[in-house]
Amino acid sequence: MLTAIGATGSAGGGSDVSAQLAKIQRQITDTQQKITDTQGDLLKAPNDEARKAIQMQLQALAAQVLMLQQQMNVLRMSQVQKEALESVSKAVRSASKSGGGIRTNAEGVPIGGTVDVQA
Repeated sequence: MLTAIGATGSAGGGSDVSAQLAKIQRQITDTQQKITDTQGDLLKAPNDEARKAIQMQLQALAAQVLMLQQQMNVLRMSQVQKEALESVSKAVRSASKSGGGIRTNAEGVPIGGTVDVQA
């Protein structure tokens, strides 16, 4: 009854991330519909044994929704981190091109200067 949760790949471009988020959102919606249907089955269950089995299914479906939501959060966070890294890299390149006597550490990151970071 449960569908497997596919792992999302690494965060690529913005449109790729949007497509992955949309796919996960569809999976969440489908799973929520399964929960609604299963709750109806629970109400119609003839005995305690059947109710227990249906309750276990509901718990599994709820866990699946939680995992999908966590995947969405991870995907969003990876995109934010990627954009922040790109912004810092751009600022460092800009600062290194302009020169101006800015001191940098061994990795080329400005020391003691102001870096404009957009996230």
